[in-house]
Amino acid sequence: HYFNSMDNNTNRNGFNNSMAANNNRNHPPVSRERSSPSVIIHPSFSSVPHGDVFVGDDGTTKGSVQPKRCNDFAFALLFYVHLGLMGWAASNYGPAMVEDVTDAYANYSDFLGYYNNNNNRGRRMTRILYDSAINAISGKYRRLEDDEEEEENNYESNISIGDVVLLMGVSTIFCSVVSSLALCLLMNHSSKLIKISLIVNIVIGTFVTALAFLAGSPFGGIIFLLLTVFVMYYAWAVWARIPFAATNMKTAVTSIRKNGGIIVIAYGSLLFLFGWSVWWIVAFVASMYATGGCSADGVCENDPNGWIVFAFLISYFWTHQIIKNTLHVTVAGTVGTWWFSRLEATSFCSRAVLDSFLRSVIFSFGSICLGSLIVAIVEATRDILDAIRHRGDSVLLCCAECFLKCIEMLVEYFNTWAFVFVGVYGYSFVDAGRNVVRLFRARGWTAIITDSLVDNVLFLVSLGVGLITGVIASIVANSKGMLFGNEAGTLAIPFIIGLVIGFVLTSVAMSVVSSAVNTVIVCYAEAPNEFQTSHPELSNEMRTSWRQAWPLDFKY
Repeated sequence: HYFNSMDNNTNRNGFNNSMAANNNRNHPPVSRERSSPSVIIHPSFSSVPHGDVFVGDDGTTKGSVQPKRCNDFAFALLFYVHLGLMGWAASNYGPAMVEDVTDAYANYSDFLGYYNNNNNRGRRMTRILYDSAINAISGKYRRLEDDEEEEENNYESNISIGDVVLLMGVSTIFCSVVSSLALCLLMNHSSKLIKISLIVNIVIGTFVTALAFLAGSPFGGIIFLLLTVFVMYYAWAVWARIPFAATNMKTAVTSIRKNGGIIVIAYGSLLFLFGWSVWWIVAFVASMYATGGCSADGVCENDPNGWIVFAFLISYFWTHQIIKNTLHVTVAGTVGTWWFSRLEATSFCSRAVLDSFLRSVIFSFGSICLGSLIVAIVEATRDILDAIRHRGDSVLLCCAECFLKCIEMLVEYFNTWAFVFVGVYGYSFVDAGRNVVRLFRARGWTAIITDSLVDNVLFLVSLGVGLITGVIASIVANSKGMLFGNEAGTLAIPFIIGLVIGFVLTSVAMSVVSSAVNTVIVCYAEAPNEFQTSHPELSNEMRTSWRQAWPLDFKY
């Protein structure tokens, strides 16, 4: 149903011709074969399918909705096998390590009476982990010497778990409220926020430059000065594009607010990531403990197997990327449905949210696994090179690590756009990649500039909410008379708890907005008429912003 108005697009030929002319001025002529289309900006289409795209009378192409099938299934199967191996490693090596560690702690004279009263090994291990965490934060512990309290195994620390839980709860609730207000702010004042973010970057760059010169570091001052000049030039160059980026962001936030359940899925993905991190740590440490012939005091007979470490790094990064990209594909599918079919995506728990999530974890999961695996391999390789470089201080390894970092950033950025096509149309990963190439041939710099401007604003909003939440947490801690070790800890720890929770939770919500913005860019490039039908007011604003950005070329 996404393209039911495809045959009624003949009134746009004037704009198509002008955009084609503009495209030819900025790019060399290319063949109009299917493998290298020259224009994708909403041409006049016949409804004749040609493989994975629709081909118009003028040879231009446009994405089409794909039939439901499990794309790239082999990579989904590989991921499930990998999870099985991780479960086997944790269950096979974990119990022996836990037994050795708990027995070693129980034999220490300082812990003997305290831990041996807990005959249950699991309770003893939990107690050890709890005490270790408290000792790491507060820097000290003390045992009660009273016999009655000792029998009850009561443990006292300067840090109360109840206080920490209270601060975390207050920070979470406050952050959720402020994040909702931030979405309203983004929707109503998007243009002003983008301008403010550019000015803030210039101010920060100027301040750091002055600080470097005052600190007696002329080389650092020159470097920061050049960076500041570049930021100023960038702000000047993109200033005319701000209305376009602002309208994209407003449209994206509107789609998210109409389908608020996607934020719940985003927070759920954060919980999945936390659970996966715990599982991975247990499996990794237990495997290193067993294969290295290690004892409870940390002495190992064998050096770690480099291939095993590399495999575990790929495992962690792969799953992390899959969790993140599954959310991204779900957002793209939800926004795409909202774009083309307004009635299916206008409630908190709309059908669009559930259907998009199910498509992501069933039909498109193999494509997500394939794209995520590429990034994971690059990340794991870079981490291995980083570890080797720190041992040998090699300049070549440093250059190789920098090169891999650049590749990682490029692949991640490419995946961001490819997964939009996966979510909106249901393409396989390779076919989605071809569509990304088409998109950037037509409007590459527009997409990059808009994405950069929006992400800059979203980061500053996340940081601002985090700082405010940290201040609120400090006020709550001070009003309740909470103590966190010494005076410095009492001042710093509540603020850090609020800052981290506020920044992380807001960043999760803002990542949804970022995914929605990318989807809006793709959808407007390919289907502006459908948007005019479904959301005329926003469509009019979008057309106005395009005219401001390209006054000579935009005729739609």
